[in-house]
Amino acid sequence: MSVTEQSAIAKRNPLPDIGDILFLFVLQLLVLTLPGYVLADGDTGWHIVSGQYILKTLSIPHQDLISATFPQAAWVAYEWLSDLVMAVFVQIGGVQALAVACSLAIAWLFLLLYEDCRAEGCHFVLALTITIIGAIASSVHWLARPHLFVYFGIYVFSRMLEKYRRGTVGRMKLFAVLTIAMLIWVNVHPAFVIGFVLLSIYFVSDLLIAVFAKDQLRKQSALSRLRDYALAFGCVLLATLVNPYGIGLYKYILHYSHANVVINATEEFQSPVFHGQLQQSCLEILFALVVVGVLVCKKKPSLPQLLSVLAFGHLALFAVRGGPMFVIVAVPFIGFLLSGQSEPGQESLQNNFGSEPLVWWQKLVDWYQRLGDTVDATEKSCNMHLVPALTSVVLLAMTAIPSVANSTFIKEIGFDAKRLPTKTLTYIRENNLDPAHGFNLDNWGGYLRYQLDKRVFIDDRADFYPVKFYLLYAKINTVLPGWQEELDNHKINWVLTPKGGRLEAELKITPGWKLAAEDQASALFIRTDQR
Repeated sequence: MSVTEQSAIAKRNPLPDIGDILFLFVLQLLVLTLPGYVLADGDTGWHIVSGQYILKTLSIPHQDLISATFPQAAWVAYEWLSDLVMAVFVQIGGVQALAVACSLAIAWLFLLLYEDCRAEGCHFVLALTITIIGAIASSVHWLARPHLFVYFGIYVFSRMLEKYRRGTVGRMKLFAVLTIAMLIWVNVHPAFVIGFVLLSIYFVSDLLIAVFAKDQLRKQSALSRLRDYALAFGCVLLATLVNPYGIGLYKYILHYSHANVVINATEEFQSPVFHGQLQQSCLEILFALVVVGVLVCKKKPSLPQLLSVLAFGHLALFAVRGGPMFVIVAVPFIGFLLSGQSEPGQESLQNNFGSEPLVWWQKLVDWYQRLGDTVDATEKSCNMHLVPALTSVVLLAMTAIPSVANSTFIKEIGFDAKRLPTKTLTYIRENNLDPAHGFNLDNWGGYLRYQLDKRVFIDDRADFYPVKFYLLYAKINTVLPGWQEELDNHKINWVLTPKGGRLEAELKITPGWKLAAEDQASALFIRTDQR
């Protein structure tokens, strides 16, 4: 380390670094430019309702709270802790506070990913570019839902396991961090099983080294890590039992995973469509960067890193919601592959070429390297992250003070009017239409339940409703033969359906129905002869 760098570290400048600027960029995109983006999914509503129930009763629900069609049915609220956290933010500052908190979490995540790229030795220009591409690719699932906790679970597990493999953290810290992380993860989202997948990848990788490596030192190191991975696996497994349902949670997840008919029909569980959309194009770029990085990198990536990227790459191609998970493991990996081959402070090209005049491209590379060294030294001093920390505190405080929230940009934050009912919702509320006798899009069910404070016909919990009921819902929603009889049988007096859909077009020409209200997202029809 140079004297200049040592002096910079000693001073520790509170000014923002490039990672902080990236944080502010992501945050302003979500809070100012697209204030309804994270609140564009109806799921958020029923999570808030569940969390409010927990706050009010200090107990976890075991019977359904959302549905009018199955009001007494048993319900496993396996995301109870995330529901509670969401309800607390709503209690503090309404849905604005929840949206701001989720936006802050996303911004912090990409600040961490940028720093990981830099820690791998990646030039700041490349690190920033890779992270922004990853952010755009993952934005397809930036929503105020419990899966945000999954992203941090993957981040913690993947980074801690890799740090342990490299010897930068000890075994006791590995056990402690993974156990604590799993205690939270198992109570916020059923995707906690991904933690076991990551552990298994590192275990199998070292098992292969222990069996096939010729170097005895490598064999012994691998065997030592295998024992620690096994102990970590045991600690994490015990942590998963600390949930309201104990071992029963595993049984429920196994049952849920077999509900293929409903899950396969859900858009976020389907494979991404690569037809030029921005997010999918950025996902393609990440895949390409992984391939190029492996081909050109002179540094050998570790087997568990490579297997993790392959596993999460498969997940990204298998389901849309897997894309952001792939980004979390791929961005630092690409940063490692595309990092400079020499240490910071390498002699410039001019020194390497002696007194010979440099051509334009050599000068450009020399300038690029020197710029990177300068930014390296600056970032080592500007690593306090005061700007993101203060921004987080100030924004959350603004949402908690009604007078401030109502007189600033905070008031613009809310549910996305382009994707969720607004004027139609007002009509339902003002005319006291009973949601129990209304038909709604499944994805809007949780939103209606929260906004109307009444049970609804259906929401999109694929694990809750019987397949037979979903088929009945699909018959009505897609206007299959017999759809009118189903509306009659369930005494449906109003229908809330997306604009431009088949059901809207059919109701417009069906006797006994009239259009009562409409907005950007929805059309509301009511019977002219109430049942």
